[in-house]
Amino acid sequence: MLTIEKIYHIIGGALKDAHNRESNEINDFETIYKFVKSKKTAYFSPNKNTWARELGRNKNALDGNDLVDRQNEEIGLIITESYISDLKFTVPQIIVEDSVQAFKKLAIYIRNQYKNPVIAITGSMGKSSTRMLTTSLLSDFDVLENRGNNNVRAAIYNNMLKLIKNPDFAVIETSLNAINYLENTAVYLKPDIAIITGIGEAHFSTFKSVKDIAKIKTRIFEGLADNGVAIVNNDTLYADYLVDKARENTNNVLTYSIKKDSNADLTVDNIKYNKGNIELLINDLRYLCNEDSITLLKSSVTGTDFPEIAKSLPNILKLNNVEFDFNNLFEKLSKVGQSYIRVNNDTAQIIEEFNSDMSQTIEGMGPLIYYLKAVDEKLENRMINMKSWPTNSSKTGYVEGREIDTYTLLKNMTNSPHPSVIYELANELFENHVDRKKYIKHLIEKLKLSSSIATNLTGRFRIKDRQSYTVKDLYQIYKHYKYDLFKFNNSFILGVKYKSGFIRGEKETIIFTSYQDPKSDFKNF
Repeated sequence: MLTIEKIYHIIGGALKDAHNRESNEINDFETIYKFVKSKKTAYFSPNKNTWARELGRNKNALDGNDLVDRQNEEIGLIITESYISDLKFTVPQIIVEDSVQAFKKLAIYIRNQYKNPVIAITGSMGKSSTRMLTTSLLSDFDVLENRGNNNVRAAIYNNMLKLIKNPDFAVIETSLNAINYLENTAVYLKPDIAIITGIGEAHFSTFKSVKDIAKIKTRIFEGLADNGVAIVNNDTLYADYLVDKARENTNNVLTYSIKKDSNADLTVDNIKYNKGNIELLINDLRYLCNEDSITLLKSSVTGTDFPEIAKSLPNILKLNNVEFDFNNLFEKLSKVGQSYIRVNNDTAQIIEEFNSDMSQTIEGMGPLIYYLKAVDEKLENRMINMKSWPTNSSKTGYVEGREIDTYTLLKNMTNSPHPSVIYELANELFENHVDRKKYIKHLIEKLKLSSSIATNLTGRFRIKDRQSYTVKDLYQIYKHYKYDLFKFNNSFILGVKYKSGFIRGEKETIIFTSYQDPKSDFKNF
């Protein structure tokens, strides 16, 4: 924690409008104004000229002061080069001569107070993936990571400021921009672990050779302490050089490889490639593209399926006969994805199929997955008190502390459950996020399901979390769990607006995806 007065003493300048507020606490910093939402947050206002000159900010970007909402009271402190005089509410301001130098000075001060591990990741490819994987592995802890994949110098200093929150770990990806010859932020970030994921030609147009790119990347090791750990991809270009440079800064150097017979410190037992998300991408493009479309596929130079997609996409689009409608993509996906399979209850054999090859959903099967987990483990019925979930609401009756039994949670899974109930059951079944993902992976492998059946915890539709399953996935589940599915009802319904699932009749069961009113649509069933 820092107070306004302490920040003023660290960075200097002139303190304005802070009478009787000098001891106010500041526990967060932002350089992007739209994220300032608290009186405990300080806004570092990027001066248009200073930030362009010293940090390479876009010269056409607006001055930070111009972005400030003059009617907003929820700002703890503004650090700026020019006093803002027309605010409706009095907000403490520190007026500095050079906002970038103040920004760096405070960031370095806060980093030096932080005692938990910092992991820094760079490379020509795989930075974001490695950072996200690492963060996922640390999901039981409070982890600070980059916002999106913002990894330039300004972002590194901003993340150093955010160490004021004292997270358990900081996992920061750094671009070539952040460790180049203009300035090496690694010496201020001081990572306890520094990782180079690989060397490739991603920046080849800027440098004379790939070796020059490797030289820049090794600058990340210059911030390591003597007992810091360097981790290097042993399969990449100039791996030996990377290791040698790492050893100039630490005695703790580890290498990893995907080759079993490698002499690396860490190797893999097996690798499995899941292509479900690529399939989702191709499927989305079928509905986003028309004859006038231009599609840019952005990825790292190596280790990606995008070049193959680029080759196959034109032929896929030639066969596309779905009317283009960008504004209603997911409406279109749901309508096109309507499908069903009629199954004989006794034999589980398919009697009739409709549109099963185009079958798809825009939601995941989270509730069904947790139901199956409870069935597999023979979950005992007991009373519990609901916890605090982001979807709790007094209107629905799902509030913190409400008593509910586990069988009621299971029963709710069978009929488009409220997200708070889904959260609660998942919490009962899994120790943590890693445990949940492990079970989902096991289920996918066991039943040969699509790899995209679940990406978020509740299975709800989110544009940023593309997930999907098909009527054939549901059929696979039916074959293995056809008696367990109907313990509470003769139907098992998933989804909110577009519903999928199972309805059991006397002699047949209908399995379906993406119907708005299945009980009406199949009323004659």
